[in-house]
Formats: sequence, structure tokens, C-alpha cells
Amino acid sequence: LNALSIALVEPTPPKRLALPPTPDPRTYALSPSSVSALRSVGVWDGIVRATPYHSMHVWDSLAPGCISFGGPGEELGHLVEHSLLAGSLWSRLESQATSGRVSLFTGSDVKSLDLPSGGGVAWPGMVDTVEEVEREAQPAVPPAPQSKHENHHAQVTLGSGASLSSRLVVAADGGASPTRAAAGIGSSSVDYGQTAVVGVVELGEGEEEGARGTAWQRFLPLGPVALLPLSSRFASVVWSTSPAHARALKAMDGPTFTRSLRRVLHAKEEEFLEAAACAGGGGGGGGAAAAVAAVHPFSSTASALARSCAQFAASASPATATSRIPPTPVSLTSPLLSFPLKLQLSHSYTAPRCVLLGDAAHVVHPLAGQGLNMGIRDAKALVAALEE
Repeated sequence: LNALSIALVEPTPPKRLALPPTPDPRTYALSPSSVSALRSVGVWDGIVRATPYHSMHVWDSLAPGCISFGGPGEELGHLVEHSLLAGSLWSRLESQATSGRVSLFTGSDVKSLDLPSGGGVAWPGMVDTVEEVEREAQPAVPPAPQSKHENHHAQVTLGSGASLSSRLVVAADGGASPTRAAAGIGSSSVDYGQTAVVGVVELGEGEEEGARGTAWQRFLPLGPVALLPLSSRFASVVWSTSPAHARALKAMDGPTFTRSLRRVLHAKEEEFLEAAACAGGGGGGGGAAAAVAAVHPFSSTASALARSCAQFAASASPATATSRIPPTPVSLTSPLLSFPLKLQLSHSYTAPRCVLLGDAAHVVHPLAGQGLNMGIRDAKALVAALEE
């Protein structure tokens, strides 16, 4: 793509930050292919702190089912902090701007987007049909005066007043993409009825060798909770739960949140089942069961469903791996952030002279950590298409 002229419009460039002593609460689990892609464009080496994880353990709170995969010597991916990844990307872009390959337009957003009407516009130099081959073989006719779209370019006007003309507009401006709306592309969404609460915790001693290089995920009655290694000392928490419970978690002070997290990570199946029974009208409960119920409330409907699912799973789905014990969170070291979760799919990924990438095209649940990985794969696919 060395022959292309590229402009990037970014209203709020990342701030230059010194390496913080504790990790950023916003993190990404990058797959090996995403790491390879970032390395190929000179971004990966600029990320000053990234933590590999070698195994993953997933288990349930209401049944003995669990699964483990990976192990020492394997590389399932890396955990990377948002601020460090964004900083390295921006630094690389600035170096490209210095060399003249990229023009950066900062401090202003897109005010308007004007795309050519119709579809299937061929790139200059591309010949797709026999008829076009025959037309190109005819004597040249002097061109008529062009309107703004007869050159098949998109017109972009910025809030600063600058105007850009481009053969392709790439919308990579998030799930609420204003560029997608300006291109006339609709989207459909489904609310998951969950909110993700994220933060960073400091860990105590791991109860087993390899605990700190493992990504942990437990399925709870209201949604999964993940404990992801950021170093030998810290871990990222992603707790997906009901909106009401998420508000309760965010209202907790650090010690209370950490105790709640320890309980749901370490409580036995029996304690969750007893808590479900208590919440469903089975009595006051006590001990660990009452503690679990207090930090992970059930509705009576959810309780009945949980008990039925647990009874079926216990009889029909034995564990597929030996249960493992995660490391112990001992303190909260970051603010707690929350994000409402939804599925959102754009009705089209393209319009004339416009293409959507990443969350502008598709928003998914963070359960498998695939959101950013999908966006990077989008970018690789676009580069391959442009090279072709």
C-alpha cells in the first residue's frame, strides 16, 4: 500500500503517559495472529508491558463441568492495556506522518460525508467485464467537465472546515459510528441485559504452579466473571452481570468488592445451589451460602432455572478436566468501570467508497475476548483487498 495517500481523522489523540505502576483497568486479550499483525506494522515492539497467558480454565458455579486447555510452553495470547496499545499505535502513526506517508487531522471530527450514489464503482484501472475491455480499446474521447462525484471520490468535510477527497473512506469510529450513519448504513442490536464491570486487582499467592499464567473464567448465574493475568502481581477482572448487580458492585468500596470477587471465584457449587434455594424462597440461609447470595443475588425465576440446569448437568455432563483453584484477589488497585453489553450488527459493511471496520461493523459480547481481534482481522482483510 506504499502508493496510497492516507489521512487519519482523530478528534482526541491518546495522551502521552508515563508507564503507570499499576495496570490500566481497560485491557484486551490479543490472539497470536493479532500480535503478529501488530508486529508486522511496527506497533508491537512499542508496547512496553504485555503479559502472555499459556493456559485457560473455565468452570461452572452450579455444576461440576469445567475445561482446561493450553499449558507451559504454549502461547494462547497476550493481555495488553488499552492506554499502552493506543500509545504505541499513535507513536507509529506519528512516525509515518513525519515520513509523509500519513496525514494526521487531530482535534476535529467529521462534520459531513458525501458519497457517490449507486454501487459497484470500479477502482481506476480495474476492468471487470468484456464490455469494459472493449470500451477501453475504443479511441479516447475528451472528458466532459466533472461534477464532484464524476471522479468517483467521496467528499469529507471536517469540523475544522478542512475538506478531503478520497477514493475510500474507512469508518473505524466505534459502535456508535457517526460515519456509518452518514453513509446511510443501518444496524440492528440486541441488548444482552448485562453490564460488564472491569477493574484491576492485586493477587495473593497462587494456590498452584502456573496459576498466574492462566486466564480464569467462571460461569455464574447472572453471567461470567473472568480473572486475566496482567503480571505475576496483578490481574484484570471482567465481571458480566445484571445491570442492577453491576450498579451494586460499582458502589462497593475496594475491600468489599475484593471479598465479593473472592467468594464467587472460590465458593463451591453447593454454596451457589444453597444460595439459589434461599433466594428462591427456601429460607434465610447461613454461612458461605448467605455470603454468596448477598454478593450475587438471584431472582426466584433464575433460581428455579439454575437448580434445574444444575441437576441436569450433574447427571448428564461430568467434568472434562480436573478442577483448579485460581489465585486469590487481595485488593482493588484501579477504579471500577462499567460497560453495557449488546450485540450489534451493521446491515452492510460497505457503501459506495466506504467500508466499516471493527465495532462500527460488529459489536459482540466480551465473553471470548474477540472484539478487538475481529477488528484487527477486518483491517488485515481490507489491506489484502486493496493490495489485490
